[in-house]
Amino acid sequence: MSLWGMASVVSAQDATLQTGQIVSPILTVDQEILLARSQYGAAKLSEIEDATESLAEENRQIEADLVAREAELTELRPTIPADQFRTLAAEFDAEVRQIRATQDEKQRDLLRRRETLQKSFFAEALPVLAQIARERGAVAVMDKGAFLIAADQIDVTADLINRLDQRYAGADEGTQSQPAQD
Repeated sequence: MSLWGMASVVSAQDATLQTGQIVSPILTVDQEILLARSQYGAAKLSEIEDATESLAEENRQIEADLVAREAELTELRPTIPADQFRTLAAEFDAEVRQIRATQDEKQRDLLRRRETLQKSFFAEALPVLAQIARERGAVAVMDKGAFLIAADQIDVTADLINRLDQRYAGADEGTQSQPAQD
């Protein structure tokens, strides 16, 4: 190990002794908890959850309408010629397939929005996480789920949430759509 590396380790150990935090070359973060419990992450997730609930309500309404139309079509069957019924049934079936494809695309769009949110959120959190890693003398930070067993003392999720909340808190606390700039 170089002198600079040894000095960094000693410096980190001294800081740890003063703050009571454990020195570890590896730290963990629970990314799901980080996203869900930080003010900014929770606000952004709430937007997606609202859109998801809205889509679910839309799907329930569409389903109710289609069930009613199917019942009408079934009642109509004995009163019209078979070829006319087959035409109506085929048109209804095509409409149902189109509606399903449209609603499935809306669901995929929501999933893409969530993935994009997660990526951008973690990219924004990275500088803060890097600062925590430097302060604790860590050389790596891994998702907590990657470990079968890990000491709670190396989990920096709560510290990261606190720092992100301080960094991104606005006058309306959690209602702003963009993080505050340093």
